[in-house]
Amino acid sequence: PEADPCTVGVHNALGALRELFVRIPDTLRVGTEWADSGRYVTCRAGVRLELSSVRVFRVTALESRPAGAVLVVDRRATTSVLGITVRGEDTTRVEGAGAGTLRYELDPVTGAVLDATGLSSLDLAVRGRIRSENARQTNAIRISPRAQRPR
Repeated sequence: PEADPCTVGVHNALGALRELFVRIPDTLRVGTEWADSGRYVTCRAGVRLELSSVRVFRVTALESRPAGAVLVVDRRATTSVLGITVRGEDTTRVEGAGAGTLRYELDPVTGAVLDATGLSSLDLAVRGRIRSENARQTNAIRISPRAQRPR
């Protein structure tokens, strides 16, 4: 059975890892495009949130670097959020939509993510009987190899 994301904190960490895991097609060349989508559940402030996302990837370049070649992949993503919670006599509804871009540098042999940078935003509307609010969340994303520690 699915664990309640509001009682199991691992859901929050797994959602963040989604940016790092990219399913790469078997063959990549400049111009290759593919997409994926996902639905997952998380929890914020005791509210169960259902998130849906669609990501579109496109190989835009093969660049030469001192350490070797890298494939450059641009990703566009759209996200939607929906949540409902009841507290006392008030029912609160959370709805949101967002978009983002991410530029990956991949190892052309293994498909491993060597570096990635991007921006995203999410517009949220929280509506209750007593109070309503709108908010925008913005994120700067940076994925890079962990620095090697001297031994």
